[in-house]
Amino acid sequence: NNVNSSACSGELHDHRDRFKTSSKRNSEVAGLYSAYFSSNYLGIERVSKEDRDAAWELKVELSTRISSVELINGAGCNKSALSSLHSLFDTWRLILRNKGAESLKFLNHSKVYFDGTLRPFTTKWHTALNNGAGQSESFRSELATLQIETSRYCKKLEGEFLSHT
Repeated sequence: NNVNSSACSGELHDHRDRFKTSSKRNSEVAGLYSAYFSSNYLGIERVSKEDRDAAWELKVELSTRISSVELINGAGCNKSALSSLHSLFDTWRLILRNKGAESLKFLNHSKVYFDGTLRPFTTKWHTALNNGAGQSESFRSELATLQIETSRYCKKLEGEFLSHT
């Protein structure tokens, strides 16, 4: 019932027979064959090791920086906090370059966070903080909202990349 409608019954029967014989010979081959079948016939996207590793690296960066760690009132520097957030773009790009094309699923997933959540925040506040006084309370209020969104995104990373084995 879960198989794509484009699959013909003859192909599926052949796959069933191949899987039965391969699983008797070697469990690794059976695992690879199962992943192939799930990807091609069930529409289940496989999370690559590179995707998983990239998600872990980004989660570590996001969850240990000001992007998700509270900035206590009266402590810290707004410009330093903004610099830390901005440096996440370089970190993200480095992760993507290091993991290569095998981390395409991670790229598409994380691009939504960076372009839709983090970039608008850093763009707005880069100019506003440089223009002077009266911005601190507003910056910290919006930073608190960003921290909540970042924590949610970290949970999405866990659910979609890190819970797969």
